[in-house]
Amino acid sequence: MNSFARSVHRSFIILIMTLPVKVCCQSYVTRSIRNWNDYMRHDLELLKEDALETIRKGLLDKNEFALAVGKRSLGTYLARTGKAERSLIYLEDASTCFLKEGDQTLAAETLNELGNAYLILRRGSQAKKAYFSSIKAGLKASDPTSVFMAEINLAQAFLELKDTAEAIALIQDYKRKSAFHKKWEAVANSYAILGKIAQAQNKNDLSVEYFEKSAYFGLRSKAFLIRANALTNLAIVRYSNGDNKNAERLFLQALNLRKLSGEVKSQSESMFNLAVFYEENGKKNEAVSWYRSAINFAIQKQLSPELKDASLALSDLWEGQGNWSEAKRVLEELVEQQSILWLKNKDIENQEFRQLEGLQAFMENHPLELKKSSLTSETRPWIWSVVLILSVLLITAVALSVKRKQ
Repeated sequence: MNSFARSVHRSFIILIMTLPVKVCCQSYVTRSIRNWNDYMRHDLELLKEDALETIRKGLLDKNEFALAVGKRSLGTYLARTGKAERSLIYLEDASTCFLKEGDQTLAAETLNELGNAYLILRRGSQAKKAYFSSIKAGLKASDPTSVFMAEINLAQAFLELKDTAEAIALIQDYKRKSAFHKKWEAVANSYAILGKIAQAQNKNDLSVEYFEKSAYFGLRSKAFLIRANALTNLAIVRYSNGDNKNAERLFLQALNLRKLSGEVKSQSESMFNLAVFYEENGKKNEAVSWYRSAINFAIQKQLSPELKDASLALSDLWEGQGNWSEAKRVLEELVEQQSILWLKNKDIENQEFRQLEGLQAFMENHPLELKKSSLTSETRPWIWSVVLILSVLLITAVALSVKRKQ
């Protein structure tokens, strides 16, 4: 074998020897990246479990990229479960790592989540900065939708800062791009936000038009929750127009779809919507029944804000009927159940806090032991191209060597 063939053969062997370890340690990272969006939308508990497991494995493998993927999931979970302040450090660390590794798609997604966390905390200026950074990363990403993903949330930040004109311009641009890429859920969401803006501006005809378009595009989606939201918006439109029969039908259909989605807060919202609908139409018995359903469901699923809203509404209904004893009894039940839920949630929070503090302490005490991973979500595919090229070169070199000997 000549010197060229030996050189190629040596390079090929070195690559093959190092590749299995890296690919193996990346398998759980790939799975975590793939599941992030689905868990975020449908099962936050699974998102938390996946985050903690990815962080633990990342620490064991001393893999900085894996650790960042876990931090992103953990930050997303915390932001969406009322702990936005604690989410910031994880989302900031993750986005910094993705930018350093050159994974612009993950950076864009994570910076978008960071903006969402700031928006939850009512920090509009910081949210706006994070969303702009997301858009900047998206311009360099391989996924063409990454560039405009943060626009709808940036619009929300402008609404928070009372800049309605800028918000509407961003929403319209986001809607146009989403339609081009056939992202019908995003189009439906755009129209829903425009409808709410028009409603706040007392432009009732325009808001009805937007809500109807939101329903139309939402129903094109295969996702139960998106379709349910579309039906809810359409029910509100029908109710506003005095079409109570169709409004009732649409509210019930929305509840059934939300049950299929498994998303508990939206189910509670549907029950509450039906209770209010029947109360405003003078159907007291139906209203009481649905308020009770919403209360019992909130207790079962440990939804404290939803329990409070439904209980206060039911108490007000009884008070309006002059039934003071029943109104008082509902409030007493609320106080008792809120105390029980508070203790349960406190216990869960303490367990989570101990888990997170243990992980955080370990990460802080072992910062120099982490190693970089060159296999990001955007660079992984070309590894196999390199293997293929080296394989061809090796075969060619061997063939030439054999030919010369002959």
